[in-house]
Amino acid sequence: MYVYVYSNILFRETVKDCKLPESDDSYLIRWLIARNFDIPKAEKMLRTSLEWRRQHRIDHIREEFKPPEVLSKYFSAGFVGRDNVHNPLWVVRYGMSDLKGILRSAKKKDYVMYVVYLVESSIAKVNSDLQKYKRSPDAIVQSTIIFDMEGFSMQHITNKQGFT
Repeated sequence: MYVYVYSNILFRETVKDCKLPESDDSYLIRWLIARNFDIPKAEKMLRTSLEWRRQHRIDHIREEFKPPEVLSKYFSAGFVGRDNVHNPLWVVRYGMSDLKGILRSAKKKDYVMYVVYLVESSIAKVNSDLQKYKRSPDAIVQSTIIFDMEGFSMQHITNKQGFT
């Protein structure tokens, strides 16, 4: 516990010039955990992420991004409820999605932004449900994602367009 608190204090001081999307301790702890409490590595990772979010206007994606119809209609993924500890539960049905058709009909950037849109929507839902599920605002929330591969074949992974 001491390592968490001390590292978080040092890390908060290191990134005090950053405009953070969340100011609670759990937000900063995630970056420290991701880099095994190596503060310079966590700082670099955080700053890179914040810059990417700024460039792509991720903080506004839920209001500004309009998913192409092909993605919202044919990409088989979504929020289906909560797991046994009330974390968001997602199912991604790769075998049921026509990835080739989707990538022929939508730009790769739109596909990536749609996935980000889904994640940001999930985060917003979790944050709005904190009281309902008796979570403290600084709780570290995880997601459970089930990748349903039924029907998945080599045809799905040999699509060159999907990897460029």
